[in-house]
Amino acid sequence: MGLERFGVEKEIVYPRVEERNVFVDGIGAVDGYKAIVNADTGYVYDIASKVYTIVRHEEVVDAVKAALAEYRIEPKTFDVVLSGKHGARLFVKTLWEERVVSGDDIRLGMVVTNSYDRSMGIGASGFGLRLGCSNEMVFGKEIAFEYTMHTKNVKDRVAEIIPKVLDKLERVVEVIELSMNELVSLADVAKLIRALGLGKKMRERLFGLIAKYVDPETAKLLRQEIVAIEEAERAEVLARLERLQEYEAPRWQTYNAFTELLTHHAGRNDAYTVYSWQKRVANELLAPVAVKI
Repeated sequence: MGLERFGVEKEIVYPRVEERNVFVDGIGAVDGYKAIVNADTGYVYDIASKVYTIVRHEEVVDAVKAALAEYRIEPKTFDVVLSGKHGARLFVKTLWEERVVSGDDIRLGMVVTNSYDRSMGIGASGFGLRLGCSNEMVFGKEIAFEYTMHTKNVKDRVAEIIPKVLDKLERVVEVIELSMNELVSLADVAKLIRALGLGKKMRERLFGLIAKYVDPETAKLLRQEIVAIEEAERAEVLARLERLQEYEAPRWQTYNAFTELLTHHAGRNDAYTVYSWQKRVANELLAPVAVKI
């Protein structure tokens, strides 16, 4: 299946996936379950119930293309990424619409996901690129996100969720614009940093980016308090977070520090981990703005 007109230079080799019976030694076939298997290697992606329905990666790619064609959208980029063991996970990233939001040049689109190991359902999220720094943005819950599970009639639902996200892209612009005029407490930023579970190198890089996008004093205070929190007893942790509640930073600039980290400095972390982080960052920093719209 050639993707040249969508901006992909080479053909994608998708894993061949099939269902097989599950057998247990001494018992035989197990009713109610089936194995999701790579037909070429025999690798077992997962053991699923009989209600699980395979949706192949190439079918998801075709569904994205069909939705774009229906909306008469000519994508500027169309990237297909396989991730995980034996191509278990799929990410389709496409961008097309350029907007200027309060002076920031942004390209909007969507990212659609699928998996054979049930690490992800089929999801469609608003997607963006801040052109000045090429930082990727994934807009999840409360902003522009639709999801369906691999169950009966799932292929019909895939065709439905993608247009729903396309219809929400104007909401993404509103969220970005509003976030540019709002502040976020450093207590919330500290909680997010700790929740992401970043390695030491990535965390230090993040403090440097917060210094770049916000200011050096804010980065210094966050670093100091997070280091202290990690060594503190629970009562002291709560007290330090309470003190950080008194300090604030520009919400949009803080978000940009995180997006630059995850786009350009994610190291060897795979696409699924980075995508999960991107959604978490948007949920914590942008979703509180989205609920006001």
